[in-house]
Amino acid sequence: QDLHTHTLQDYVAKPPKSTESAEDTLKECLALWKEAVEITRDSVKKGREAERFAKGDQWDSDIKRDLESINLAALTMNEISPVIDMLLGYQMEQRTDIRYLPTENGDQRIADMLNVVTKKVTDSCYFPREETKVFKDACVPGMGVFNVYMDFNDDPQGVPKIEKFPWDEAFFGPHEKEDLSDCEYTVHGRMMSVAKLEQMYGSKAQDIKENFKAYSSQNPALDPGKNSSTGTHMDYSNAEKTDDTSLPFTVDGTYPLVNVQKKQFRLVRVSRKTYKKVTVIFNEPEEFFLTAYDWKEKDIALAAQIPGFQVFSQVKTRIRITTFCGSVILSDENPADLPVQDFYLVPVYAYRHKGEFWGKVEVAKDPQREVNKRRSQVMDTLNRIGASTIYVEPDTFYTPEELQRYKKDRSKPGAIFTVNDLQRKPEIEAGGEVAASLVQMMQADQQNLQRLMNVIVTQDGANESNSLFLEKKKGKITGNQFLFDNLAFAKQKLGKLLLGLIQRYYPPERIMRILNAQYSRNKFKIAGEDFGDYNKDEILELLKTTDLLEYDVIVTDSAFSASTRLDIAKMLFDLMSKGAAIPPEMPFR
Repeated sequence: QDLHTHTLQDYVAKPPKSTESAEDTLKECLALWKEAVEITRDSVKKGREAERFAKGDQWDSDIKRDLESINLAALTMNEISPVIDMLLGYQMEQRTDIRYLPTENGDQRIADMLNVVTKKVTDSCYFPREETKVFKDACVPGMGVFNVYMDFNDDPQGVPKIEKFPWDEAFFGPHEKEDLSDCEYTVHGRMMSVAKLEQMYGSKAQDIKENFKAYSSQNPALDPGKNSSTGTHMDYSNAEKTDDTSLPFTVDGTYPLVNVQKKQFRLVRVSRKTYKKVTVIFNEPEEFFLTAYDWKEKDIALAAQIPGFQVFSQVKTRIRITTFCGSVILSDENPADLPVQDFYLVPVYAYRHKGEFWGKVEVAKDPQREVNKRRSQVMDTLNRIGASTIYVEPDTFYTPEELQRYKKDRSKPGAIFTVNDLQRKPEIEAGGEVAASLVQMMQADQQNLQRLMNVIVTQDGANESNSLFLEKKKGKITGNQFLFDNLAFAKQKLGKLLLGLIQRYYPPERIMRILNAQYSRNKFKIAGEDFGDYNKDEILELLKTTDLLEYDVIVTDSAFSASTRLDIAKMLFDLMSKGAAIPPEMPFR
C-alpha cells in the first residue's frame, strides 16, 4: 500500500554476514556480466561501426584495397559528420539546468538554495562538457552514460562528480524503463595498472600481486582484433582460460579482465538490487515514518498499541555492490551504504527497443555507402571520359626520347618539344562530359541521407526576420526533439542522485559557506528576497531541520544558455523596431 511519497527514515542496519564464498560471488558477478554483454552484443557492434562512420572510416578495408589496386577511386564524402555536429550545436545552444521545486509542505527558500549549490557542484566538474560528450554518444552509437560518484582526492569532505563514462564499458541488466527502475543490476569497469590497484586497495595489495603473478604464468595467446588498432577492443575469443572461473581471462571471450603485457587488471563493479521485507511504523497526524530494522516482534507489537500509530510491512530495495579485479574480490558491500538506493550509472538512449539500442548514424550507413560509391564512380568516369586523347604519327617527334618527354611534360607551362614537321603536330581530341543524370543521382543520394537522418543542413538567409529565423530553427530540430527529451529525463535522475549526495556529505555549515561564497561573486535571491537580507542563523536552522529528498527535480532552460540569450535579444530587437522604449544597449547584455 502506497501511503506516502516520502523516503522513509531508516535506521542503519547491520550488514548480514554472508555465507557465500568468494568464488561463488565471482561466478555470479561474471554470469550477470556475461548476460548483459549478450543482450547488447549486436548493439555494441553496430555502435562501434557507427563511431567509425562518424569519423570518416566508411569503406570496408578489403573493398577499398581492391579498388585502389586497379586504380579506381574509393572516395569518402562524409555527410554524417556535419549532421552530428549540427545536433551537438543545438544541444550546446540549448543548455538546461537541473533545478529543484518544493513539494507538499516544502520551502521555496530551501529549493532556491539547492539550485545555487547544485549549480556550483555541476560547474566544478565541467558538467556542460561532459553532458555534450554523453549526448554525442547517444546520437552516434545510440547510448551515452553518466557516472555519478564522490571524489575525495582533492577535498577530504568529498565533492560530487558527474562524468561521461565509456558507453561500451557500461552494461545493464534486462530493462524496458530508461530510468532503470525495472533493472536488476549494472556492471561497469576500467583497465587500471596493478600498481594503482595495490595503492587503492591496500589491504588487498598482496592478493592482487599474487593473482597477477598467477595470470602471468598462464598468459593465453591473444590476437589483436580488427575492432581497434589501439587494442582497446582486443579479440580474446581464443583465450585458453576463458571458462576457468578461478582465473577468468575474459567475459564471453570479449572483454579482458587482465592485460599481462601492460600489467593491468580490469577493475569491475557489479551493482545489483536486493530485497528485504521490513516493518514500518507510521503516525499519520505527525507524518512520521520509521523503518523498524532489527526490532523484536514484541517491541513492534507494543508500538502498534500506541494511539495514532500504525504498523505495516513493506519490501525495501537495497543495492549490493561487489568490486573485483581478476579473481580477487576487493569489496562486497551488502547492502551498500548509499544516500539514495539506486544505480549511479545513468544511461541516455537515442532509440531503444527490446534491449537493443541504436543512434542517428545507423539509418545513414547504407545511404552513406551509396554516396561514397556514387562519388567514386563519378570520379572514375571523369578520369576515363574527361581526359583528352592525343594522336601522333610514328615519326611526329624527332626522337623516341622526345615522345616520352612529351607524355611526361606536355602540361608544364612553357614546355618546348622538337617535331619533324610543324604541319604534323600532335592532334588533341577533347574528352566528353559527365552525364547530367549521374550528377543528379549523386545529389539525390545526398538529399536522401539528410532526409533519413531527419536533420537538414542549410544556411539561413541573411535578411530573414527574427521571428522567421526562430521558427526555422525550431523546425529543424522538431523531428529530433526526442533526443533532447531523453537527455532531460536522464538529468532528472542525476538531480535526484545529487540531492542524496548533498544531503549526506554537505552539512548545513558547508552549504552556508558555498552560499556566502557564491553571493560574494554574484548576488542572488532566495524566495524572491535578496540572500544578504536573510538571518544566517535562521538559514542554518532551516537547513538542519529539512529533508532535502522531499524536493522535486525538474530540468529547465538555463538562463545563461546561448539560445536563451539569443531569443531574448531577438525579442527585444523586434520590440524596438515597433517603437518600444527599450535602452539600445539592453539586447547586448
